[in-house]
Amino acid sequence: MKNKLPKLANYKDCTGCMLCADICNHKAIRFYIDTNGFWKPVINEHNCVGCKLCETKCTEVRTNRIEIVCRQPLRGHAISEAVRLRSTSGGLFYSIAEHAILSKNAVVYGAVCEGTNVFHKSVETIEELKELQGSKYAQSNASGIYTDVRSRLRQGRYVVFSGTPCQVNALRVYLKNDYDNLLCIDLICHGVPSNILMYRHLAINKGDGIIQFRTKERGWGRDSYLTISRKGQVVTIDDPSKNLFYHAFQSEQCFRLNCYKCQFNDIHRTGDITLGDFWAIRFTVEYDRLGESTILPNSIKGLKFLQSCNNIEYRDATWDDTLRCNPRLYTNRQEYLKTALSSKINRLYRLLPSRLADYIFEAWHSKHRHLFYLWSKHLERIQKNLDANDDALSDILKKIENNAM
Repeated sequence: MKNKLPKLANYKDCTGCMLCADICNHKAIRFYIDTNGFWKPVINEHNCVGCKLCETKCTEVRTNRIEIVCRQPLRGHAISEAVRLRSTSGGLFYSIAEHAILSKNAVVYGAVCEGTNVFHKSVETIEELKELQGSKYAQSNASGIYTDVRSRLRQGRYVVFSGTPCQVNALRVYLKNDYDNLLCIDLICHGVPSNILMYRHLAINKGDGIIQFRTKERGWGRDSYLTISRKGQVVTIDDPSKNLFYHAFQSEQCFRLNCYKCQFNDIHRTGDITLGDFWAIRFTVEYDRLGESTILPNSIKGLKFLQSCNNIEYRDATWDDTLRCNPRLYTNRQEYLKTALSSKINRLYRLLPSRLADYIFEAWHSKHRHLFYLWSKHLERIQKNLDANDDALSDILKKIENNAM
């Protein structure tokens, strides 16, 4: 009798964390990038034995609620200016990982980008660690990583795992129990955009791969353009008319559907430490072109590790400054589903000339194009109205003030 296939999360609910692939001992699940540019699981019915373990763990990932909360947000940066220059924000991830390697002989896991492939890997030396530096604005292929982390932990190795909140949560579900020798770092994630927009960005600029998703050539916060490889040369694309990927990212129309209802866009975090940009000083006299990080030590383990690092500087920050410029720390912006085109990406590029489809997705910049000015203004008006009616920030600040987190 043929096994009944497991029921994994549907297209709107799947986070793309890839836990189901790792949990399957029969290698019956693999992921591929679908026609809209997002990672999607496929079950091989010939390999599946019907144990439903993947279904159980998939449900856990989507219902598991982490309850570790930072009591005092921090802001800070790496002491080394060279580290800050190579990093996206203040260099905190690199500094924490560096300290773990030097003091604990740690194995560090994070995302790397090779060409157009973004994937998780492990490193064990300071030289290798440089590969993990810098934010990757695409969802990484994490297949095989959770199994590898468990193996290293059981060997007694100290492990630092960095990823999006859903990936960190998937790891915790996979492991079942916490480990004293595991430090999890989750990132302030604004949503993962379609890979199609990355491919199109490279096609427009005649590139063959991404070198950096953000570069500090003009200073932190003024780095919203990509450095690419083109016929063996490293080229920074700073022409606004050819910056499709970032314009599309900022329009918030092209994220994975689950990102618009992400349960982890909250101060209840999945990592022992949460890291991101401290945008509150971007337009103030405190602005530092080398970058500044938001730091949330969510667990005692995370706080103690930060305190042991002698390669970083940090101080207290207010919750208002921390949250106001990082909305994904308190809201998943679910109302933005009204303007999302995530499930129509393939259709638009198939039915329209590619450059016209580009203009739709880069609405943030399309106001400079006469034919798309009205579209840009229409989207801007809708999103401003959505933001104006969003009371999430005031609600969360009241809860924090009343210690009702």
